[in-house]
Amino acid sequence: MKIISSEKEKSFENSKDSSDWVNLSRYLIKAQEEERKKIARELHDEIGQILTAIKINLELLKRKIGKDFEGQIEENINLINRAIEEVRDISLNLRPSLIDDLGLISAIKWLVDKIKEKSNLNIELSLKLEQKDIPKDFSITIFRIIQEGLTNVVRHAEATEVLLRVIQEDDEIEIFIKDNGKGFDIKQVFKDISKGRALGLLGIKERVELLNGRIEIKSEIQKGTEIKINIPLERNI
Repeated sequence: MKIISSEKEKSFENSKDSSDWVNLSRYLIKAQEEERKKIARELHDEIGQILTAIKINLELLKRKIGKDFEGQIEENINLINRAIEEVRDISLNLRPSLIDDLGLISAIKWLVDKIKEKSNLNIELSLKLEQKDIPKDFSITIFRIIQEGLTNVVRHAEATEVLLRVIQEDDEIEIFIKDNGKGFDIKQVFKDISKGRALGLLGIKERVELLNGRIEIKSEIQKGTEIKINIPLERNI
């Protein structure tokens, strides 16, 4: 079973209300990304530095006191290390600095490596992008679509294998995500989307539509899920 969604299929596409909604949605997403960037920077620069300072103080204290308290201090140092790692992960998930520093390709590779590290997923990645042709705002939206797609697999699919293909050709970017998970009832999921539930797929669908794209979802119970997204470059550059 599959469901296809496209901005072109909506009767109100050319109406003023639709145009206003698209412009407002784009503005809100851009504002959200700026806020994420700010929070990520503050987490890294402020909270991260405070935790590091506490760790250093504990290590100095450990050298000065007797062995009676050494185990307790070491336990607290380990907790601080975990907190530093969590802050780093949250900061990077909010806004991977790789997008700003090295671009979309590096950010996608980082995301795949991070998910493989923290889950049991075997992810096969195929990338073919001309990075110089992709503006930053467009890159961020593409990254968020891929991030949400892979996160959905981790959270819900119970999959072990994932194919992620991101290909640019003929002034279009195609994103293809296929897993071998438990699948789902598409009609029910799209009913949930229409009611504001199934937020992961809803977020993907909204971002695709804002880029004038097309999304096709195929899924069968116990046979996995495929998501294919096509986004035109010329209407977004």
